[in-house]
Amino acid sequence: PTSTRGSYHSPGAPMFETQGIIPSQEPQASSMQSSQVSLINEVTTLMFRHLPRKYTSRDMLAALERYVTRAALDFVYVPWDRNSANNMGFAFVNFTDAASARMISAVMEGIVWPKDARMRQVKIVPALVQGLIANLARYRNTIKEPDLIHYPLVFSNGR
Repeated sequence: PTSTRGSYHSPGAPMFETQGIIPSQEPQASSMQSSQVSLINEVTTLMFRHLPRKYTSRDMLAALERYVTRAALDFVYVPWDRNSANNMGFAFVNFTDAASARMISAVMEGIVWPKDARMRQVKIVPALVQGLIANLARYRNTIKEPDLIHYPLVFSNGR
């Protein structure tokens, strides 16, 4: 059976089916709720997990550009741990359309992150916050001081 609720799934299995996400366990806090996103086809923001701890938003962008053009996305954010020199181990990416999000999920789920000595596999789930505007509103106050390396990257038509 399929579900419209986000969850983890088996490595190698496609995250999206025609009518929903393949469930394998209870949804995590990072997953979407069916009341927040009525149809799976509306998912444009994905959470990428198991990110190498030194990756910046620019490193994440480079990993994505192996599979899609910059025009396919409009938001890339890698939250950074202010108490260490590491990111939090995850990233949020908003794609300009749901088809691009589905494609990148199918292509990247389960692969090993580029330039990762620990050989961690990419895990992808729908993000709780969906869409460019909602993500900008969510993260606009998270960076308190000028720190351009850790700012979210925002694009319009690939620029």
